[in-house]
Amino acid sequence: MAVTAGGGGGGGSTGGGGGGFGGGNGQISSGGGGGGLGAGGDVFVQTGALLTIEGGTLDGGTASGGDQGQGTAGQGLGGGIFIQGGANGQTQDLSFAPIAGQTLTINDVIADEPGSPSGGTATAGAGGLLLNGAGKVVLDADNTFTGGITVDSGTLELAASGAAGSGTITLGDPLLVFDAAYLPSGGTESANPIAGFGGSDEIDLVGLHYVTGATASLNGTTLTVTSNNVTDTLTLTGLSSGTKFQAISDGNTTPGTMVEEQMPCFCRGTLIMTPAGEVPVEALRVGDRVTTLAGAVRPITWFGRGRSSVTSVDKGACPIIVRRDALSEGVPNADLYLTAGHALFIEGVLVPVGCLVNDRSILRDERPQVVEFYHVELAGQDVLLANGTPAESYRDEGNRIRFQNADRSQNRAEEITPYAPVWDSGERVARVALRLRQRAGIADLTDDPDLHLLLDGGRLDPVRVAGAVHHFRLPRMPADLRIASRRSVPVAVGIGADARSLGVALRRVVLRPADGAVEIGYDAAGLRHGFHRAEPEGGLRWTDGEGVVPEAAYRGLAGPCELELHLAAVSRYPVAAAQQGQTRP
Repeated sequence: MAVTAGGGGGGGSTGGGGGGFGGGNGQISSGGGGGGLGAGGDVFVQTGALLTIEGGTLDGGTASGGDQGQGTAGQGLGGGIFIQGGANGQTQDLSFAPIAGQTLTINDVIADEPGSPSGGTATAGAGGLLLNGAGKVVLDADNTFTGGITVDSGTLELAASGAAGSGTITLGDPLLVFDAAYLPSGGTESANPIAGFGGSDEIDLVGLHYVTGATASLNGTTLTVTSNNVTDTLTLTGLSSGTKFQAISDGNTTPGTMVEEQMPCFCRGTLIMTPAGEVPVEALRVGDRVTTLAGAVRPITWFGRGRSSVTSVDKGACPIIVRRDALSEGVPNADLYLTAGHALFIEGVLVPVGCLVNDRSILRDERPQVVEFYHVELAGQDVLLANGTPAESYRDEGNRIRFQNADRSQNRAEEITPYAPVWDSGERVARVALRLRQRAGIADLTDDPDLHLLLDGGRLDPVRVAGAVHHFRLPRMPADLRIASRRSVPVAVGIGADARSLGVALRRVVLRPADGAVEIGYDAAGLRHGFHRAEPEGGLRWTDGEGVVPEAAYRGLAGPCELELHLAAVSRYPVAAAQQGQTRP
């Protein structure tokens, strides 16, 4: 392979010339030159070539076809990286290999171009991209190449709407980042199918704002990711039936939604039934025998273990606690700790425990902690007894690599049939969840939000309510002003799928001192602490039960002052005195 800076005019079209590059910045070639072509992009990859780039930035130039050749003037292709096809469909790849900590940004368009064969038939290029470094590659142009992208390692960030071209994205062991420009939030679908997802792969949907309770579920090849009542969809191919996903925060200042496979695991301390009685899961080993729900005694064929962290920012790995007697009397026989993806065998189906959270008998343990998890595999999937609770044994869904002791060559994802159908949504799951809520004695509900203000910690009730407007009279301007109400988690009280803690939905707040008015709209940038994301489609923003009015909004105003809260909606709330007038420390 040779690299030549600059280039002459376009070669003649009547024969295979030495390759003329009019106004070009560089030429990469392997073997014979192209014919009749002027390419002014940063890089031109001829038939059969392999280009490897390790780092830096490629910014496009412009070009016109050369006219000094012996034949017809060459074709002007403009700026970019051009992948030239060859005889009989011969293709080539661009290989990007930035090292750890290094970012390679490609601002040029990457395009397929016709080749110049010596014998055979000229075809358009179908070269692809290969990422195999530990660093990051950012594609920031509307690309038109068709050969797809293979991401063996590192991070691929798609920063433009057509950045991935029109082929398949095949994953090895990477992080895939979809910027908002590539996949805008809200009812949008990625144009590129994704193959090979599994193990420790992750997809970061930067444009889909993350809130607690975000979900990710697979139906056939369609992965639906919903957060803050907004949905994006991806096409994932080659996954086994029943593969479970979770949506977590990506940890950014404005958090996007990270999608990864849900790990179905027992947490440390879980007691598994064996012929010798209950044994802590962490004490089991390959060859040990366990007792199934049906009473059969079966040997362990593989035993997985791993660790994950729960932080104040990233709570996606938090365990689920199934309280004693949550399912029925004595089931579990003690509090059971599982990961959200671990399925319980209930009413003839396998239901991931994360789908059954009701914040009373089944709840998330969101304390910052290190979670040690384990799983038990048998020759075929079965149901074990964990703290007396029917729970699935391990079935390889392509996530074995997530365990610390995994053997990459040990893949049984397509071999093992699920013990029972796996359900993570639908009427059957809703019926089970409702029964468990009723068993837990979830409180009666009310439509009254008990809306009030907290002035420096003291409660202030409205002086009147006129339709959707609550009127308050502030005797003075406080240092700390909060909008307080009852709270409700719709999914936990059985009135919807929203897992957010909801107070009231505001359209605006109006402050009326003696000499004018100050209006704070629902979309005001200062509404952060105690508020969910603004929802332009509804013209509203929910509080979480205690929203802080930014002091900057009323700084300089003198009391007394009238204050109006214009509501867009309320929820239904558990009638619990402990929820009224709550304040944060």
